[in-house]
Amino acid sequence: MHLTKNESVNLKLEGIYLNGKLVWSQNISSEAVRVINPQVSLGPTNVEGSVTIVITLDNELADSYSGKPVFDSYLNKLAGRTFTITATIDGMKNPIAGTFRVKKLGYWDLLKGTLLYMSMLGIGIVFAFGPTWGHSLGAGIFSFGLVVYLAKMASEFQWILRYGGSPDFVLFVLLLPWVALTALLMIKNRSGGIIGLFLWMGLLVASKYGDNGCVMAFVFSITLWTLVETHLFSLGFYKVSRGTLFEMGTVILMLPYAVPLMYWGLGKLPGWDFWVLAISFFAFGALMKGEYLSVTGKNLYPVVYPSFLIAFAFTQSLCSIAYLLPAFRVHQISKMFLENWGEFVKDDRELQSESRRSLCSFIYPKKRHRQKRKQKL
Repeated sequence: MHLTKNESVNLKLEGIYLNGKLVWSQNISSEAVRVINPQVSLGPTNVEGSVTIVITLDNELADSYSGKPVFDSYLNKLAGRTFTITATIDGMKNPIAGTFRVKKLGYWDLLKGTLLYMSMLGIGIVFAFGPTWGHSLGAGIFSFGLVVYLAKMASEFQWILRYGGSPDFVLFVLLLPWVALTALLMIKNRSGGIIGLFLWMGLLVASKYGDNGCVMAFVFSITLWTLVETHLFSLGFYKVSRGTLFEMGTVILMLPYAVPLMYWGLGKLPGWDFWVLAISFFAFGALMKGEYLSVTGKNLYPVVYPSFLIAFAFTQSLCSIAYLLPAFRVHQISKMFLENWGEFVKDDRELQSESRRSLCSFIYPKKRHRQKRKQKL
């Protein structure tokens, strides 16, 4: 400071910048960036002073530096990067600067989170494409697994389109199975495919120009569209009992409400409370299957479309209007189940013969094998 022997000065930290972006000041409180002793006094008797800056690499810092995505954070995006930290001090003409580098993540660190999302998607698909295995449970797993999976993918879209980041390993791993599933559903159900294409275009536009509420509205909409089209697709390969079909019809009507509620529960409720909510919600669908015709046969409009209000309540965005499109598909498919249920249902003799065969194969597997050997001989 080139002070004379009788001079003294008070120096006060004004701001801290990471790569030119302000992350701390007197008006910004943050747990991620903390300053110990932001003010020092220098004079004839104390010619040295220090200010300690503690930076914690956490979600809060990632949000303030990279931006807050619709789901999770961009903390992993900080890995392997070099940062210039600049401190401006009142009383000093030139700022003080230094650099630090964040270590790279290993492949396992990148892969384990991605595998979690893919396992949720895979388990849900297995149950959803096999309605005879227990539709209520399958719909429950698929609904909350799918919305989290898609929200994570939307965050990756925001990273590229809004914040100018580059695509990485995580996006490609998440995108490939989803593209395959979506293409399969669009080809199989042409009328629903147009709605799906529109929703995907809306998600990409919202990821670049919209706020997080708008992005989440399209995430909800695409999740509901995928759930409904998957259930319809699975019925193209299976014939089910009348009770199972009515169970599917009941659960499909619950899906517009399940998508936002399961996402809310996954983020807000503790682990066991969430599972109680999820199981209770879809167990209700299984118990209601006998009342499906009497409850929904008169008018589907007051059953399906109020779900839009729940989607709007969670997103606080007018983009929630897009939620009415997959809700319309729910209306269409439920009406088809009501009017043409005989096309999807096995007759009683077919069900009895199947149950008889499965029972015999379970009780007399060796006997049947001996009978086949005798016939060959």
